[in-house]
Amino acid sequence: MANKLVAVADDEFYIVRALCVLFGRLGYDCVTARDGEAAVELVKREHPAILFLDLDMPKKNGYEVLREIRANPAYDDVHIVLLTAKGVDPEDDFATRLGADDCLLKPFDPQDVQRKVAEVLSKVPDPPEKVETQPSF
Repeated sequence: MANKLVAVADDEFYIVRALCVLFGRLGYDCVTARDGEAAVELVKREHPAILFLDLDMPKKNGYEVLREIRANPAYDDVHIVLLTAKGVDPEDDFATRLGADDCLLKPFDPQDVQRKVAEVLSKVPDPPEKVETQPSF
């Protein structure tokens, strides 16, 4: 499960905390960003398996972050779930055309988040086990 990292980018402290507590209880590591610029840097540095991305953040909004991440093919495997309280219709294809994989409306049901994470991370392969070898002389 070492490479099954979950990231949360949201400027609302309680959203970040609630999601990270949930992910911790599920056995996943969680990294966070509180603005759009930090979210882009987080993805570049940590390369999470899944990113929960708020649309309304300072410095760069979620759409700008989404565009920037999706412009780099190195991050095609990062699953992006948009978080919004703005009444974005999850059936609207605007976010999908930009490269979002899914959308959750706030307030969201923790069970929906849990299902989403389990679904995505079940498809992420475990890293190969390290085999200790003795040096040959």
